[in-house]
Amino acid sequence: MATKDRAGKDAKSLLVAIFWRLCHAASVTMAFTVHAELPEFTFTRASDKVGDSPEQKLSIDISAGSPQIYQVAVDYPAEFRFRGFNAIGPEGSEIGALTVDANGDGSADLTTPLKSLGAYRAYADQNGDGRFSPGFESVVEYRPGSDFLVTLPFGGDSDPTSNISSFSGKLGLTLKAGLIVNPPNADSYTIHVDVTPVDPDTGGPSNNGGSAPLAEQAAIQSDIGIKPFSQFLASQVRIKKQGAVILLKGHYDLAADSNGVDFAQEAVTVSFGPFQETIAAGKFVSKGSKYIYRNHDADGIRVMRFIKGKKFELEIHRAELTSFPLSTPVNLSIRLGDDRGEQTLSLNAKGRYRAGRG
Repeated sequence: MATKDRAGKDAKSLLVAIFWRLCHAASVTMAFTVHAELPEFTFTRASDKVGDSPEQKLSIDISAGSPQIYQVAVDYPAEFRFRGFNAIGPEGSEIGALTVDANGDGSADLTTPLKSLGAYRAYADQNGDGRFSPGFESVVEYRPGSDFLVTLPFGGDSDPTSNISSFSGKLGLTLKAGLIVNPPNADSYTIHVDVTPVDPDTGGPSNNGGSAPLAEQAAIQSDIGIKPFSQFLASQVRIKKQGAVILLKGHYDLAADSNGVDFAQEAVTVSFGPFQETIAAGKFVSKGSKYIYRNHDADGIRVMRFIKGKKFELEIHRAELTSFPLSTPVNLSIRLGDDRGEQTLSLNAKGRYRAGRG
């Protein structure tokens, strides 16, 4: 019996540790690494459409030795709407599930439910008794008008003497549809995350003395309602005068379900490495088979053309780009309203690229 009880306790501790990992990721919308030693994770939604409130899933690969986390604060833009943990049922309803795939075969070997504690709090029912155990089971709180705050007692393992993760595995979290509503307008949104590790002195919250925990911060881009181009290819790139002039040519095609592009009503945003500029709606002039933008009075995009046959041409003048990084891949992105294409380019030593040549 003692062996069985010990096994049950170990299983509970493992699930708490799992919840630490999952809560670390639960409220962000893109894969990122908060700290070089912390685990990376991926986030997927059933829908990125505006106004949807989709199911959300996470899958996390974790290795032993990663630092434990005491609290995670996730600040969403006001356009995201949280409906409350009680939006899909009364208090105590399951709002999602935690899983662990112990052997990496894609199937959950352990599962535990997440249950609501009213509108703004939820907990992981590791004990399996449907009753919240403060100080042992982790808590997710929503602070209206502010952010989500995840608190993980003693780093999620309830052990004040342990400051690092003691296990490796693949973890998962499902949050049911109906909890978080996507913004009403298509755009790229930034979510801010503050991560506070356990205090080295206490194994839990800071004691405001000794070795204080060092908080980590991250900003994550989340795209809602933006359609990726079905095709996007820069056929030619040339950087002249050590980055002072950048010339680009290429072609694109919109997604089959795109609502099209209206240059009179939609802005155009160009990103190329460290450079980014948005051309306001209505700045392109229609001339025959072309839409043309010109601005010869300032640095930045001097000329941009969209040509019949889905081609584009672009000329950028920017003196501060004289130190443009040619030794690393460069990301090119062109967004037309709620449509966007992206490509990573490898330039040669002279700052040139041609499609098919790398």
